[in-house]
Amino acid sequence: MLVIYVLVAAFVVAASDWWAVRTGATSIEVVAKPLVMVLLIGAVIGSGPTGAALLIAVGLACSLLGDLFLLPVIDRFIWGLAAFFVGHLLFVAGFVFGADSFSAVGLVVGLIVGGAVTLTVGQRIRTGARRRDPRLHLPVAGYIGVLAVMLVAGQATGSAIAASGAVLFAGSDAVLGWNRFVDPIQHGRFWTHVPYHVGQGLIALWAIGL
Repeated sequence: MLVIYVLVAAFVVAASDWWAVRTGATSIEVVAKPLVMVLLIGAVIGSGPTGAALLIAVGLACSLLGDLFLLPVIDRFIWGLAAFFVGHLLFVAGFVFGADSFSAVGLVVGLIVGGAVTLTVGQRIRTGARRRDPRLHLPVAGYIGVLAVMLVAGQATGSAIAASGAVLFAGSDAVLGWNRFVDPIQHGRFWTHVPYHVGQGLIALWAIGL
């Protein structure tokens, strides 16, 4: 029961973060954004995780570090990228070892969607990053690659919760990359935060159910 309360608290804090981003209340965002991840990690740990769920919990902790690095008041993009890169690797491992069954259909769908997005949106983001700073090209390209693998792994679990979480997380990163390197999106940070938190929440919920 406590885990449910923590998840509800995470949603409430996430909503306050979305409001803060939408209205420019930076002082609230600085607290709310990382607090969402703290609560999600607490919910997974509170469920007594072992094996795959523990991998997801550590992946969420890496996402927390990434959130801190990407806060506007800190803005250490490469550090944030590295933290999320490691987090995605842990999510992939969690999906692979925690799936109740392997979904061939999910794998095919993931490969098609992941490949299409990587070759279209991902390519535009890589090009934009290279134009912004040539040193960013390889880190951004590597990150897009591991993000695509995470997306595919989520679909292959056969779980609608994990699959949806992976898609939303990937969508959030696509918006972030496009907004930062290709063309500014109106309220782009808001549209980055909403699917990010919902996606992370779904991944945490999947881990809790393991």
